[in-house]
Amino acid sequence: MAIARWRIRRFVSAETVLIDCEIVRNRDKVEKEFDTLACGVHVAMAIRSLADESRCLSLMSRYESRHQRCHDRAYAALRELQQSRVNPDSPSVSAEAARPPKTKIRRIMSDNSSPHQ
Repeated sequence: MAIARWRIRRFVSAETVLIDCEIVRNRDKVEKEFDTLACGVHVAMAIRSLADESRCLSLMSRYESRHQRCHDRAYAALRELQQSRVNPDSPSVSAEAARPPKTKIRRIMSDNSSPHQ
């Protein structure tokens, strides 16, 4: 869970750096095309440029989704384990399944332990 969360944060950081770099790359072009110098315009045009000309945003989105699913599965497994610890008689582990199986040695030993010995 911790690794997945760390990777998600790392991808968010990398996505921010990608957008910042694209803003710098496109600054002159955007300032010529638009009258306003608002930051939102630069961000929007950088995202558009990355989406149109590069696969990096779609790849990063795919990887981030994968890491999120991995985190969610690990969290669900953790919650299930915590719940089974709180409710020891949960149906996931029955008493029959928890008991070790009878082996040939156990049967022989139990047969030999008669009260007459």
